[in-house]
Amino acid sequence: GSASPMMPAALQSRATACTAGVRSLILLLCVCPVFSFQVVTQPSALRAAAPQSNSVLQQPFGGCRFRLARTGRKQRMLEGCALSLRASSSPDESEVGRRAFLALTLAPLASVFTVYAFLPLVLGPAVREQGWYKKNFASAMGGMGEYERGVSGMKKNLFALIRPGDSLVDLGAGLGPNIAYLPESLTYTAVEPNEYMHSAISEKAAAHFKDPSVILNDLRMVPTASADVVVSTLVLCSVKDQREVLAEVLRVLKNGGKFLFIEHVIEPSQGYPSPYKKDFDWGRAGYMWAQQATAPLQMALADGCRGDRDTVAVISEAFSEVFVKRFHAPQL
Repeated sequence: GSASPMMPAALQSRATACTAGVRSLILLLCVCPVFSFQVVTQPSALRAAAPQSNSVLQQPFGGCRFRLARTGRKQRMLEGCALSLRASSSPDESEVGRRAFLALTLAPLASVFTVYAFLPLVLGPAVREQGWYKKNFASAMGGMGEYERGVSGMKKNLFALIRPGDSLVDLGAGLGPNIAYLPESLTYTAVEPNEYMHSAISEKAAAHFKDPSVILNDLRMVPTASADVVVSTLVLCSVKDQREVLAEVLRVLKNGGKFLFIEHVIEPSQGYPSPYKKDFDWGRAGYMWAQQATAPLQMALADGCRGDRDTVAVISEAFSEVFVKRFHAPQL
């Protein structure tokens, strides 16, 4: 977008955190049993207990029995077997059935709590500011090679708008993956709050640029109206307040400067499914719901990064002219 006064725009109402959490929990409750079923049950034990001459296996459980159906062609003990409860007055040998019942009911709940609730609580914002987390995250960022190969064509086309001699601010520079796509003759300033990444930025910048580069910890340290271009790749997904960061971007840009960005954003909503919507894409809808469901876990493991933000809408509020191309990185 070109730098210009911020446009007045009414903030669009968003779903509350409670509603999003409930929707995400429902999705995970539907998904987790598929994975936990085969993990916690004991196929060998059930097969050993199965009578070979009968077509059903009855497992007593207190006042009830499990009835595991199977066909003549293919036994379905654990490979997608259908479970039904049948009343029984016999409490004998209930331990096997009790364990199976607890495995099928409590394991999904434990999976949801551990993955969806426990990790985000443990790896909260305060923990993510600690040195050990920053160091490990910087090390993990070294494994982004597949992603960089997937978006290399898009970066080449986008960064072709940068002219030699420009003054450029690389916002959230990370380990410096953008440097290879930039002209050698420009004034380069990297803004990266994670100091464990500074050495990698410094090495790449020294080998690529003709002039010395600058590395800062905060965008607020950049002088006002000093940049021709601000580049942001996978940054606005991680910041606490996108509008505050974009206000700083506008501050540091010169009049007529450019803000170039590549961000992973939420899949556009198609509304609710309806018989009248013949073109409703369930694949896209499922992808959007998955983005919303995994956002808390993604934030915990990826230093605040989340893929459920409508970043394009926020950028459009800040800039008077915005050009956007949506794409999916191949093979990712």
